[in-house]
Amino acid sequence: MDTKPGRIIIAGAGASGLMAASVLATHYHVIVLEARDRVGGRICPVEGKFSISAEAGAEFIHGEQPLTQQILQNSGTQPRPFAGRMYRRDGGTTYRDSNGFSDQWDEMINALHELQTDMPIAEFLDTHFAGKAYADLRASVKQFAEGYDAADLDRVSSFALREEWAHQDDDDQMRINGGYNQLIGYLLNAVSMHGGEVLLNAPVTNVKWSAGRVEVAVADGRAFHADQLLITVPLGVLQNNGIAFTPALPEHEKAFAGLGFGNVIKFIFELHPLFWNEVVQEKYRDFGFIFSDAEVPTWWSQAPDKVPVITGWLSGPAAQTINKDPEFLFNAAMKSLCYLLDVDRSELDKALVQWHIADWISDPHSLGAYAYATVGSKYLINFLTTPVADTLYFAGEALYVGTAMGTVEAALKSGEAAASKMAAAPDKIA
Repeated sequence: MDTKPGRIIIAGAGASGLMAASVLATHYHVIVLEARDRVGGRICPVEGKFSISAEAGAEFIHGEQPLTQQILQNSGTQPRPFAGRMYRRDGGTTYRDSNGFSDQWDEMINALHELQTDMPIAEFLDTHFAGKAYADLRASVKQFAEGYDAADLDRVSSFALREEWAHQDDDDQMRINGGYNQLIGYLLNAVSMHGGEVLLNAPVTNVKWSAGRVEVAVADGRAFHADQLLITVPLGVLQNNGIAFTPALPEHEKAFAGLGFGNVIKFIFELHPLFWNEVVQEKYRDFGFIFSDAEVPTWWSQAPDKVPVITGWLSGPAAQTINKDPEFLFNAAMKSLCYLLDVDRSELDKALVQWHIADWISDPHSLGAYAYATVGSKYLINFLTTPVADTLYFAGEALYVGTAMGTVEAALKSGEAAASKMAAAPDKIA
């Protein structure tokens, strides 16, 4: 006899939703409604197209991420270190990047530590580091904040960047053997093993709620009923009112709008091995990352694995404003690679074996890539993660506070925290 006490719906089968479901399904009736035809959300392997399992979404483990590591250990999956030299291409000149920072960077960090009131990093730089003497410093901050955090300098929190840079370890980067889908597969199996159900092609469009009762409608007209609802869809969907709530949640709408959600377009190109060895490796011996002033500025390899796959990265405001036509994006990436490698387009065309572009901005089920901290975002996140009548809950990588913001770790921790709150709700129906 099934003695599970309550019914819970989770919107979204990404890392956060599946993490929550894996916890809750052990004791409650759980159904996960996923908009896509697959699980994983912004974890998105590209299978069968390249000589490796390429990652169109999340790819790296950045530094120490304990919950991610624990789940991988439980699943029997091992991460492997990312290794490789860093290069820079600027003004047509290529050189090794020492990964060091100038004395001006140290001066800026000291000024950040003396800052008493948070402000956008652009305002901080205009106040403390204006003028020609600091032009290179401002350019470095812009490249870092937009490239790594996918952030808008006019919105991103100086305090958050200060905390992030204090814990940054560029040498501690890892990939997962078999990719992040190993983690997703483990969580999905845990949900299924405990009787949880995951429905695909079921984007949540409308939510009618009252204390202890929710009715959730999906795009094809089906309706599902439960005692509690956890929303884990990407912030971009919520910022664009992708789900209608009745009664409405106007304060939540304002809070979602106050958070930062970065833009990313990812380019994956596989090249002919001969071209890779004689051209790419000749110019960028054993490279890990290439940073440049090209239109698609950042590229990385699969180092230390010696496979001829190179990944391009365009993020932040530049990714928002670029023409999103797939042919335009492809040509922009090819032009950038020609510049980096000093080759003609015809030569690169011959060397190209396969390619894939992941435009997360145009993806209707994400409408962006990952979150960054804005001024006051901690207070907004605290409000958004407070349950509504012990009935509506919100989680996801955007609703996490800490140095792992914008990562899979953030999604996992947020889902785990929401699951704990839901299980402890006083009005859980028995």
